[in-house]
Amino acid sequence: SKDKTIELKDKSTNDFRPVEVDALQNVTEGSLTEITEVDGKEWRVYKVIKKVGGDNVTAVKANHILLAYQGAKRADPSVTRSKEDAKKLAERVLREAKRRPGDFAELSQEYSDDATAAAKGGDLGFFGRGMMAKPFEDAAFSMPVGTLSENVIETEFGYHIIQVMEKDLEALLDVQRITVDKTDENKNTLEEA
Repeated sequence: SKDKTIELKDKSTNDFRPVEVDALQNVTEGSLTEITEVDGKEWRVYKVIKKVGGDNVTAVKANHILLAYQGAKRADPSVTRSKEDAKKLAERVLREAKRRPGDFAELSQEYSDDATAAAKGGDLGFFGRGMMAKPFEDAAFSMPVGTLSENVIETEFGYHIIQVMEKDLEALLDVQRITVDKTDENKNTLEEA
């Protein structure tokens, strides 16, 4: 089986499969990615010819805890605490979350006024720009993956504690893709490339 080499120009990282995106995020111009397996039938290696961007965050996956107050936008009628009390409670929950980062889901279920997200441990899934209240979005997009918000974030819905789980980064690439059938012999050839 002979290898197939294709040049791809101006490709967004979003055009590749997740396993390939991971490999491509980690390489610099002129180098080869690690070998990725596609559909259990082929091995692929990419030589990155040109890479533009890669720090352009297109989406964030985050968990949150919302502490609403009476009169906040979309607050449940059962929420009777004042804005001041909501802020104090949010600050207390944030301190607790920093002490027990592994228990965020539990804290969300216990405290959050966002019932839908709380049922999933605070998980909001992936969201792009323009989908969340601006202060929330700005905080989530600027936070490193795996961290909690430094402070509580205020929006018209109340006070939030945010935990960023993942980020989607988009880069534009010119690559050379080398594809071979999945055999041990071919893998050795690729590893020598």
